[in-house]
Amino acid sequence: MFPLTLRRSLLAKALLAIGVLLLVTVLRACSVAGVHWMGWHDVPALAAITALHEAENAFWRHEGIGTPAQARHAAVQMQRHLYDEALRGAVERPGRAALQAAWERLDARWSARLRPALEQGRVADYWRQVGPFSHDLALLTSGLQTEHAELLALDRRIAILTMVTFLCLLTAGLYVLLRRVVLPLRELLAATDHFRAGNLDVRVRYEAPDEIGRLAERFNAMADDLASSHRDLERRVQEKMLHLGRANAALELLFRSSAELAQGTADAAAIADLLTRFQALLPGLDLTLCLQLQGSGGPLIALHGDATPQICTLDECGRCAVATRPGQRCYEVRCGGEVLGQLRACFEAAQSPEPAEPPEPELVQALADLIGSALAFGRQREKDSHLLLLNERNTIARELHDSLAQSLSYMKIQVARLQAMIRRHDDCARVESVATELREGINDAYRQLRELLTTFRLGLGGDELGDALQAAVQEFSQRGGISILLEADTLLLPLSGVEQIHVVQIAREALANCLRHAGARHAWVCLRQRGPEVELVIEDDGQGLSPLASEVQRHGMTIMRERAHSIGGTLTVGPRHPRGTRVRLRFRPGTAAAEPEGRGA
Repeated sequence: MFPLTLRRSLLAKALLAIGVLLLVTVLRACSVAGVHWMGWHDVPALAAITALHEAENAFWRHEGIGTPAQARHAAVQMQRHLYDEALRGAVERPGRAALQAAWERLDARWSARLRPALEQGRVADYWRQVGPFSHDLALLTSGLQTEHAELLALDRRIAILTMVTFLCLLTAGLYVLLRRVVLPLRELLAATDHFRAGNLDVRVRYEAPDEIGRLAERFNAMADDLASSHRDLERRVQEKMLHLGRANAALELLFRSSAELAQGTADAAAIADLLTRFQALLPGLDLTLCLQLQGSGGPLIALHGDATPQICTLDECGRCAVATRPGQRCYEVRCGGEVLGQLRACFEAAQSPEPAEPPEPELVQALADLIGSALAFGRQREKDSHLLLLNERNTIARELHDSLAQSLSYMKIQVARLQAMIRRHDDCARVESVATELREGINDAYRQLRELLTTFRLGLGGDELGDALQAAVQEFSQRGGISILLEADTLLLPLSGVEQIHVVQIAREALANCLRHAGARHAWVCLRQRGPEVELVIEDDGQGLSPLASEVQRHGMTIMRERAHSIGGTLTVGPRHPRGTRVRLRFRPGTAAAEPEGRGA
């Protein structure tokens, strides 16, 4: 159990190293304590022997003059040092049998011979017997010194061994720390830096069952997972970019098609072409459009984009009887508040070799809304064209009624008078007079017809109002032999066909009055922009307005005022200084009153 834990745990290795160091330290302390205990009495014992030698030497120096009292004193000193407890403890320590034997010989000689001689004052006997004692004392001293020196050498050897063991353990610990901790951590840090820099293929090569090895293994596993996630994310981003590119292309197609359908005709061919191009941009998308192109009462036409239109079968409720396929979604095609059909979308990913995603429902709904808007624009264009045609017809009818129809009515009356005079057999003079009036009416009607044709060609075929005014000025100038000056500015807003017709007709009527009634030699026509309004002024230097104006002249003024009212303007007729007449028309373009639907001839 412990070896497995030691292999798998750096903490266990660290604790083991600390334990070994503590054990070495304790052993060293124990060795120091043991050596100290073994040599506890050696130093005091050597001191006691040294003191014994000094006492012996001191008595030796007083040998010639030594007295019995000195001898007894020397005996007391030597007795005290010889039986010192430290010396006896050092000698009696186990393992020192030779020293104990030497001390016993010293004790025997001292107790039997030397101490009694000194105590009794027999100095001569002492010196005769002291030689063996001194020899044994020297042996004891040298033996004790040798034993103490051996203890000191043992202590040095233990110290050296402890130091070497400590250095070996420290070196081994540093080596293990370097190989198992420092280098793997450096490799982990380097791998982390590379990983942060974007290198997802970097891995840690360190393998061990310890904590750092497991950390490296989990780092490699995390790197594998992140690399796999990054590759999967890149793949998904590429798919999403492809999907967004196709969606963007589809939106661009819808944008271009909206302009094309708004300007062109939203018929079955145009819608089928739109479906084909839309499906080509989104592989796997199958579209079917069931549509009523002729309104709610028309038949349902099925458009598949790549096939010719087909007539759908209807159920009892008037809806398409074709059942929807699994996974197919239906989007209503609306024109205003009216539902014209359904756009059925089915996505089949297996048909596309490239990875694809189903298009957003909003994209297909935008296609359905575009088709509905195109149909609404087409219907609105048809309605506008119809209203424009009706408006033009009403305008033509009014112009014919106000001019040619009245002339024809007048000629009809004259023909009736002529027939009555012929039946009554009136004289030729009266008949000739009516015929002359009838010829003048026909000429006047022909002239009005030519004026109407000229005006209608302008108003219905273009918007160059200045050309029409120039043509009218040239015509009346040639007809009446007067000088007419035209000044036409460029207008900020173009005039509609109805407004152009009324402006030209008012100008022609005013110029006709100049020729017929004013007797003018010069005339001026001016068309200019006055802020948001347009102003037309016709002036002449004729005889001016007369209170006794003819019925025809008053009728012309009434027609001009009605025309001015039709385009939302005002007409004022007044004198011109110093002489002549001024006719002024002012109106704001785009505010024309509604035309009447027609008048009877």
